[in-house]
Amino acid sequence: MRLTRVFFILSLFAMTSFSYGQGFAVLLYSSEQLITDACEGGDFVPDGTVIKVFWDANGNGPDTTDAQPVEGAGPMECNFNQFTVNGAGFGLPGGFFTETAFSIPTGVPDSPSYYLKICLDANELQWVTDTFVVSAGLQERIFGNSLPEYVPWSCVNEACGGCPTPVPVTNLTADTTSCQDVLLNWDHADDVTGYRVRVDEGADYFISSGLTTEWLDTVSPAGVHFYRVRAYLVCDQDTSYSSYVEVQGRRVQGPPIPLNMTASDDLCGTVHLAWTVNTILGLDSFRVYRGTEHIASLERGNAGQARTYNDNAPLQGPQNYCIYGLSSICSLGTPACDIGQGGVTPGTVSDVAATTDRCDSVVVTWTYALGDADSFQVFRNTTGLTPYVSAAGGPNYRFAHQPTAGQQGGYQIRAVNDCGVGALAPTTPVIGTRMTSPGQVQSIVASDTLCDGVNVTWAAMANIDSFQIRMNGNRIGVVLGDIEEYFDGAAVAGVTNTYTVVAYNDCGAGQVAAGNAGTRRAPGTGTATFAMTQAGPPNWTYSMTVTSGCLNQLVIRDFCEGTTATAPTGWTVSVTDDSIIYSSTDVFAVSETITGFGLSHPTCDGDGRWGTGQSGGTIRGPLPVGSNAELPTEYALKVFPNPFNPQTTLHLAIPMSSETRVLIFNITGQLVRDQNFGRLQAGYHSLRFDGADLPSGMYFARVQSGTFQNVQKLMLLK
Repeated sequence: MRLTRVFFILSLFAMTSFSYGQGFAVLLYSSEQLITDACEGGDFVPDGTVIKVFWDANGNGPDTTDAQPVEGAGPMECNFNQFTVNGAGFGLPGGFFTETAFSIPTGVPDSPSYYLKICLDANELQWVTDTFVVSAGLQERIFGNSLPEYVPWSCVNEACGGCPTPVPVTNLTADTTSCQDVLLNWDHADDVTGYRVRVDEGADYFISSGLTTEWLDTVSPAGVHFYRVRAYLVCDQDTSYSSYVEVQGRRVQGPPIPLNMTASDDLCGTVHLAWTVNTILGLDSFRVYRGTEHIASLERGNAGQARTYNDNAPLQGPQNYCIYGLSSICSLGTPACDIGQGGVTPGTVSDVAATTDRCDSVVVTWTYALGDADSFQVFRNTTGLTPYVSAAGGPNYRFAHQPTAGQQGGYQIRAVNDCGVGALAPTTPVIGTRMTSPGQVQSIVASDTLCDGVNVTWAAMANIDSFQIRMNGNRIGVVLGDIEEYFDGAAVAGVTNTYTVVAYNDCGAGQVAAGNAGTRRAPGTGTATFAMTQAGPPNWTYSMTVTSGCLNQLVIRDFCEGTTATAPTGWTVSVTDDSIIYSSTDVFAVSETITGFGLSHPTCDGDGRWGTGQSGGTIRGPLPVGSNAELPTEYALKVFPNPFNPQTTLHLAIPMSSETRVLIFNITGQLVRDQNFGRLQAGYHSLRFDGADLPSGMYFARVQSGTFQNVQKLMLLK
């Protein structure tokens, strides 16, 4: 049997890494034609001489534009692009065969053409084959000229030139003691483009820059690996590769992760740890950690063995327990962890508080963050309450207790678990009270001296949301619970009403108190002093100071005929036959002083009379008395004009000071106007009635002054 067939059979064992559908070709020499260093005769080239594979990219046969195919597993790439003469070991120097079949991932009919070239530039010659195709499936390609089916050689008497073949790298080393990766180092003197590294028998190469003579394998699993390194040089369209250099490296197996690790949380005074030994590969021993603290070291045991450890001095609260595998080379591996806690006597709660402002219950709250309690017991006045409060959730807790309304109690809390109870907290119990409905409002006082309304006051009360103010049993206002005063500005002057106050909170309304009577003083009642501030003639001025009541009118009589009057700011003045009447829409109260009452006469100087409310007297002013100064001796009423639109005047004579009131009714008897003029002084008065807001029609005016009553018919025409 020919040696080519022997090499072909041996090559079959190197093709298991490729899949069916690719093209595989064992490249062999023909024993009838071995490679020499001369075109005629010469010596056989030595083993290690590089044989390059070229791709006939343009399909025109070998030429200087062809390049070597790229090594890799992608389209149009191959598993290697050069190999070496290696026949001397079989007694055929100058011969070769490929230990691994040349493979491309392309099949018929689009398979590219390739050819071989051996450059012996030192001898100024080169060997070049014709092109060949690698079809789908397994085949052999034999190179020689003795048979037609062989791929023929040609010897050309000129150097290849172009891209020189780099020399192989030297001093290639690989780590054998690393746990995380494998570092390769080598030396190389040539100026090259870079290096290609292959791991084991994989088809892919890793590329390293020509400036770097090291490469780090970070992806290969633990175990032994074979690394091949080749230098390459890119020259225009050509690329030259050195022969590969191979080295063995090893990534050390790190400690395995423990299996099924658990930490107990239901034992008193102990945390029980349990796990299973995964594998002993890379494992020397175990380390036990509680948080960041190393608390124990254990022997590795056997693969599949169940292991345990008890922490008999656990810390309070949940802790993170971890079991690490340890190796002398790779140190600690990846841990297996679980949260565990020992059943110790629980600690003391904090931030205990109890409510005093709820109607339905006393709510007790507290904080506990240690996590070692199963439940909490609440105590009131040293008596334990039920049910216990679950410790689930947290760290903030609450308990609603329903004691008798209005009773105070001292509350304390303690934590509970299977190992015992914590201390009662706080040391001095916090006071909690279930609030009751409000009591009766006390000390209600309603004023009867104010001119602008009635002011109601009462005693302050605790735990009140609001107060309701009632007049004659009807609500007239509401104020917040921290206010003890209400002003009724809508009270009718001269009318006495009963005021009471009712307290409210979330529990309901308090009992209604008896109340207190209050009155808004009617205008025109009260007392005052009247003083001259400037004497005439011709000009006299006066001031009035209110000493009681609510005054808004001043009358001066007994003045000389021809006397004129001026009023203070905000006041009006009218002059009748016998009276000068100053009036104000505002009402003035105690201690208020009004200045600017003026009388003027060029010659008169004597005593006149003044009156306001229940006060009166003489005052120096213009005299002698006018011709119509006498007071009326009986009541009288006249209306002029009548009919009217829209105003008329009721002329009223009053022989003595009297409370005076005018009521206007429409034809159906409905009261449409109620005017209280207060107490008018004896004399003649003009009372104005304005019907601008009333419809046309007949009305009746009833005048009440003292014991006098009179009804006049009025006709409003618009």
